[in-house]
Amino acid sequence: MNDTVLDLLQAYGPWILFSLAFLACLTLPAPSSLGMLTAGGLSATGDMNLTVVFLASYAGGVLGDQAGYFVGLKCRPWVRRYCGKRPKMQVFLDRATQFIQDRGGFGIFLSRWLISPIGPHVNIAAGVVAMPWIVFTIGTVLGDILWVGMYVGLGYVFFANIDAIADLVGWIVGGATVAFIIYWVVKSRR
Repeated sequence: MNDTVLDLLQAYGPWILFSLAFLACLTLPAPSSLGMLTAGGLSATGDMNLTVVFLASYAGGVLGDQAGYFVGLKCRPWVRRYCGKRPKMQVFLDRATQFIQDRGGFGIFLSRWLISPIGPHVNIAAGVVAMPWIVFTIGTVLGDILWVGMYVGLGYVFFANIDAIADLVGWIVGGATVAFIIYWVVKSRR
């Protein structure tokens, strides 16, 4: 996958970054973080323009967030029905809804960069609960600056070790998953 992302970035650059960020914000499995890290590294070597990399990723993220919000807003009955038939999706929707209700616009801001795995679900949930659009937009616009800046910046700084960073992130996520499974097994046995 790393070679594919690198080849696509070298061939199509900003369009790939825009697309990856946009799709990731719509809950689709797009390697946006890897793309931004790689593009940051390519910027450090002079193969890509750092400003273009940042703006393409940022635009894709903000527009993807907006699309997710409007999907939730305009398709509320369908989203509720769809999630109601799928218990795992209903859990995601319920957690994202509770997160929004507890934290409001600040929660939207945090879901962009600090707890970004739930960000796409929060986008849709914010629309489903009809969160004020301006509050949602301010949270996403500010949060996406940090999200894109962190990944592109890390790629820029650590360009020589991009594969090691991707492997490290994989190990961290894998370790967290194993720890959760062990916790869940121990808890369910009690």
